[in-house]
Amino acid sequence: MTTIESITAATIQLPEPEFLADESQLAAAAFLARYNGRTLDAYRHDLRGFFQWATDIGLAVLDATRPQIETFRCAMEERFGQLARPPRRTGYLMTRRHSRHPQPDP
Repeated sequence: MTTIESITAATIQLPEPEFLADESQLAAAAFLARYNGRTLDAYRHDLRGFFQWATDIGLAVLDATRPQIETFRCAMEERFGQLARPPRRTGYLMTRRHSRHPQPDP
C-alpha cells in the first residue's frame, strides 16, 4: 500500500484585471460564438459600435430599452446611410433585450 506523505493544495489564480469581462461582454461573446466568417465580422463590428455608443451616453448595455436601441439604429443610419438599414444591423439587439426582459402583452 502506498501512502502520500504530503498533499499540496492547488491555488487558483484570478485573471488579470484587463481580462475580466462583465455580464454584457459575456453575453456578446456567447452570441458571437455561433457565427464565423463574414457574419461574425459583421456582428462583431455592430456590437462594438453599440457598446461604444452605450458607453458614450452612459448606458449599461444590458439595460438598454427598445427606444434606446432604436435611437442607436437611427444614429447608425445617419452615420452610415443605407449600410445601416438591413434588419440584421439592430434586430438582434432587440431580440436579446426582450428575451432577457420580456414585456407584458398590451
